[in-house]
Amino acid sequence: MKIQEARDWINSLHSSVNSKDNLYHYTGGGELPDGYVSLMWMDRDGKIFVNEDGKDADGLFFEMPYCTHGDYVGSTVEMANFNVLTSKEFLEDNNLPPHTEGHGRFGSTCLFYDLSRAKKKQLKHLKEIVEALDGYPVVDEDAWTNLEQEIIDNDIYDNLAWMVEREISNMDRDDVVAWYNEGVEENTADVLFDIIHYESAGYVETYVEGISSVVYGESEKWFAERIIERFDSQKEA
Repeated sequence: MKIQEARDWINSLHSSVNSKDNLYHYTGGGELPDGYVSLMWMDRDGKIFVNEDGKDADGLFFEMPYCTHGDYVGSTVEMANFNVLTSKEFLEDNNLPPHTEGHGRFGSTCLFYDLSRAKKKQLKHLKEIVEALDGYPVVDEDAWTNLEQEIIDNDIYDNLAWMVEREISNMDRDDVVAWYNEGVEENTADVLFDIIHYESAGYVETYVEGISSVVYGESEKWFAERIIERFDSQKEA
């Protein structure tokens, strides 16, 4: 596929995708990578799309929408879509162009399809998925839900709860930890979930990772203080 053909294909999509934002060129030299590529070698559509000999460049990559995610970009929607589209099961059941995973700073990950090596039937199938995502940006509801729960379990119920309990103990408030762990009230993790749910207006599921540090910029000490406040107020009551 030539440059203009790639632009025409993207512009033919019945979606918000456009060639300026979603067409990339691999500038790393040598053979195109299989599987993974550093984002430093992916340049957006523009004046770099011609080789020194004046011929059309190889390595025209389409960035899949609703798949880019990382520490500071995307959400569980994008992460779940990426996981599904790159899964062995999905690739076996769907005839799509060769894909490459782009990796950058702060855990950023993109999904690229190589239009220069794509066949017509593969482009047709890819177009159907892109246009479906534009109408509703989730590939698989179950995969999305399962990922949300996995992240909540890891971030709140495992990592954050343990750090907050340690912080409460360092404050010489073992009575608070014991009170929750004895089942008088919810356990620490449940209280943390309530706090985060309240602070985020119910959008806990939109966070990809690092609920305490990335999203709020709050330390485990901040969460520990909120739990102690709750304990003391209920104890006084």
